Amino acid sequence: MGRSAGTAHVFRAGRVLAGESVHEGGGLLVAGGVIQRVLASPGAVRRSERAADGHTDLGDAVIVPGLVNAHAHLELSALRGRLPRGADFARWVRDLV
Repeated sequence: MGRSAGTAHVFRAGRVLAGESVHEGGGLLVAGGVIQRVLASPGAVRRSERAADGHTDLGDAVIVPGLVNAHAHLELSALRGRLPRGADFARWVRDLV
C-alpha cells in the first residue's frame, strides 16, 4: 500500500474475523507489511491509533487477516524411486493420492 517498511499502521473496521472469533469494532496493527496484532476492541484500536504512524478507517467492512498458512507441500523424498513418473502432473497427483 505504499507504506514504508518501518511504519506502524492501524486498519479499523466494523468487524475483524480472526480464527473463530469475531471482534466488533476491531482492527489490525500492521508494521513492515506484517500483521503485528489483532486489535480485539474499539479501545485497543484507539490506543494503537495514538501510537501508530497512521490509520485507516474501513467503515463497515470485515477484515479477514491471513493469519494461517493454509497450504502444504507434499513430502515425497522418502518415496524417491518408488513412484512412477507420469507425463502429466495432474495424473501423477491423482495416482499418488
